Formats: sequence, structure tokens, C-alpha cells
Amino acid sequence: MFTKKQWLPFVILILIIQAAAEAMIVYNVLKLGMLPTHYLVLLFAVLLLLMVITMLLLWMGIDKEASKKKKIRRIFGIVFAAIIVIISVFGSSVVEKAIGAINKITDDNSSLEASVGIYVLKEDRAQTVADLKGYFFGIMEGFDDVNTKIATDEIEATLGGSIQTSLYSSITEVAQSLYDGVDGAVLINVAYADLLSESEEFSDWEDKVRLLYEVEVSTDKYNQYAAEYGGGEQDPETPAGTTVAIQDQTKPVASISEEPFIIYVSGSDTRAKVLKKSRSDVNILVVVNPKSKMVLLLNTPRDYYVPNPAGNGTMDKLTHLGLYGVNNSIKALADLYDCEVNYYGQINFTGFEKLINSLGGIDVYSPKSFNSGNVKGYHFDKGMNHMDGASALVFVRERYAFSDGDNMRGKNQMRVISAIIKKMTSGNSKVLMNYSSIIDSMSGMFVTNLESKDIEDLVKMQLGDNAEWTIKSYGVSGYGTSAKTYSMPKMRCYVMKPDSKTVKKATELIDRVERGDILTDDDVN
Repeated sequence: MFTKKQWLPFVILILIIQAAAEAMIVYNVLKLGMLPTHYLVLLFAVLLLLMVITMLLLWMGIDKEASKKKKIRRIFGIVFAAIIVIISVFGSSVVEKAIGAINKITDDNSSLEASVGIYVLKEDRAQTVADLKGYFFGIMEGFDDVNTKIATDEIEATLGGSIQTSLYSSITEVAQSLYDGVDGAVLINVAYADLLSESEEFSDWEDKVRLLYEVEVSTDKYNQYAAEYGGGEQDPETPAGTTVAIQDQTKPVASISEEPFIIYVSGSDTRAKVLKKSRSDVNILVVVNPKSKMVLLLNTPRDYYVPNPAGNGTMDKLTHLGLYGVNNSIKALADLYDCEVNYYGQINFTGFEKLINSLGGIDVYSPKSFNSGNVKGYHFDKGMNHMDGASALVFVRERYAFSDGDNMRGKNQMRVISAIIKKMTSGNSKVLMNYSSIIDSMSGMFVTNLESKDIEDLVKMQLGDNAEWTIKSYGVSGYGTSAKTYSMPKMRCYVMKPDSKTVKKATELIDRVERGDILTDDDVN
């Protein structure tokens, strides 16, 4: 066994290694900035205590003639120090990962620009892109040119030569060319192709047509091609040059933990691994007053008939506005309710499922018992239902099981969001301390313009006071009719004309929450 002279440097080395590992986790925790002061004090105290214990175990093993008991203490001290170092290094890596995850979701450049679909008739023999050799491809001219160029380049690279194309002036003409057999395949931005099934003329689109392949366009590649080739950003149905680019509409507050703020929550109707421009099936304004601990969830139906800012105010369905970017939807809602939207958060179906699962599921109240009309095998009881990500997604998308269809779907969406907020602010330490891994699990499928510091301040505030929040929901309503829209002007689509009384009431509720009022059930009925 080591002599006292040999053992002393070894003890010092072990203590230095442990101190460095503990210092690393302290540095990263401070950098993360989520822990309130009393949690930091507790962390420092625990780490200091662990250092003292290691020191005592090792130091008390120093003797010129170490007894068997002290030799065992030495061994135990080495093992103890090794365990603390491993835990500290692992904890530090977890915190570093959390910092990286938060930075990633606050950088919306990680999203896809678009996906361009190659569509063929359902009975067509082609199963892969390679099978399309010799086909004529129908494409739109003067719209979405950059994305189309990227898609055609990828197809030509796969086929080993140029492809033959037929040019059309609108998405409906492209779709009709496929129906009539004029073209064997068509290239359409997937987000716009989804609009076809909403129209009376192409209501059978999903039954007659098959998506053979998707060309995913990253933001970086889009910008590269746009700089080299240029290209239209016009609407698929309207004359070239009529679509307006809507710039950033959000106005961040000075202190998110002190001032009222509004977040626009957009639910993208896509299952892509990363977000891209698409219709927004969920359009909810989350009005938050951090002082009064009041949250108002305000739902606007996806079919609401509103002016489209990108179309110079031409009327359109709210869900279509997301095709022109999140700021287009924000401007329309801010104009509708005469308010300022401070932040936004976009999530797609895959990210939504992962969020629910990372929370360990949520408990959601259903006012009635029903079976899903969209996805077979899902049943929901009247009362509380525990849901995982898949069942929660079915719940928020269902409308066919209800007489008031889209209105009930909007209410159910707010019930689920309310359940998520309650779970994340419930005081459950496992959830609160797991914010970073929850965020990381949705990497690429959730983007926001909240700054990293904003998220850190919100988590720190909740960890600090562990307050219970009052959450109320309200949804505006209207009446259904058929009309032409900016995004599909040559077709008549189902739309919901706004009820001005409910819009006025929603505006008043926003003002009250921002003033610090606590809303009651009577206020939102």
C-alpha cells in the first residue's frame, strides 16, 4: 500500500479532478440560467458537502502505518470520488445539451422551406422516381419557381437526363392535366396540393391521386437557388407579382416574466421531420399575464374568412394564410383582434406527439363520449381521459364526430393546450427539471422566435414561485358558407364568416387579461 508520502499527492490529484468536474457543472448550470437563487444555493451546498466528504475519506486514510480500516476508507474514498466525478460530468453534458436544444429551437432557420410532391394517378404503374423516365411532368409557371427548379434538378439527376415538362398558369390546370392523362406526373408544392381536396372540383383528390415522392427543400438550398436563379413567389392562382411578402410582425416585451404578452401558437398540418411552410390547422393566441398568473387561450377556427395580408387584403381561409409564412397569419389575427402579438411558436403533428409523450402523457377532459371518425380504434369517454401523444393528436383533429364540427375541434385543441400548461406548471419537479430534454425531443419540429433568455426566465419564474395558474378558453364563432378565396380563387371552398359579436368579446377578454383581471367561467361562456 502507498506510504504517507506517496499517498498525499494522489489525494490532492483526486480532489482536483473532483473539484474540476463540480466546477464544470456549476458553470453550465449558471450558463443555462434556469435555476432560481435558492436552487443554486442548494446545488452549491450539496457539491461542497460532497467535496468535504471525499476529502475526509481520503485524508483520514493518510497514516504512516495505515490500518486495515483506514485502507478500506481509502478505497471507499476513491470509489466515492469517482462516482461524483462521473455524475458531475454526465450532469454537465446534460445541461450543455439543454443549452444547445434551446438555442436550436430559437433558431427557425432549421426548418424546411417546402416539400415538392411528385403526384401520379393512384393506378399508375410507377412506384419510384426511376420509373418516371419518359413521362411528361405538369408544372406551374410563374409560381414557386425556386422550389420547382430544385425538384426538377433532383429528378433529372435521378433519371440521368432532362425531363419533359408542360407549363400551366394555375394549380387547378396542373391537377386537371393529371386527371385527363395529358401529363403522367405533376410537380406541386405539397402545401398547395392539400388545398385541392378542400375544393368542390377536386374533392376526390386524395382518392384518385398518389404522392409518389417528396423533394424536401431546405432553407439553405432554397436561398442558394433563389440567389442564382431568382423565381416567383406569387400565388398559384393569381396573376404574377400580386403576393406581398409579410415581414416580422412580432413585438417582444422588455421582460417576459414581468409584462403581459401574447404568443401565437400555430399547428402545422404536416408530419415532416422538420417544419416547413404549410397550412395552419391550429390557430390559438395564448394571452399571458405573468403577474396575475392568468392565461387566456383564444381559438380562431381554421376556416375563418379573413383578409389575407399577403394578398393585399383579399379574403381567404385562415388556414391558408400559413402558406405565406407565420407572420402572415400573425398579422391577420392581430388585425382581427386589434392586439399586438409578441411571439410565435409553430409545431407539427410529429412534434406535438413527442411533446405529449415526453411529458409522460396528459389528462384531458372531454365533455362527451365519442369514437374517432378519422382514425379507427380510438374512443374517448365523457370526463377525464389520460392521453399519450398519438391519442391526443386524434382528439384534437376530430371534427366528424360532432354536430358543430370545427367549433368543437377548436375547443378540444384548447383543452389539450390547457392540459399541457397545467402539466408543465403543476410543480412536478420531474417535469420542471426536464424542460431541456422535452425541448430537445422536438428538435426541428418546433420553432419559436422566443429568445433563449425568455425561455430561461419563464422556467426560472415557475421554478421560483411554483405558482398555480388560472387558465380559461374562449373561441370565436361564425356561420358556414361557400366562397372563393385568395389562395384558390377559381374554386369555391367551405369558409366560416365571422360572428362580429364573438370577435368583439374576444378583443375585450384580451384587454382584460393584459390589465390584470382574473377571468371566470362566466366571462368566457
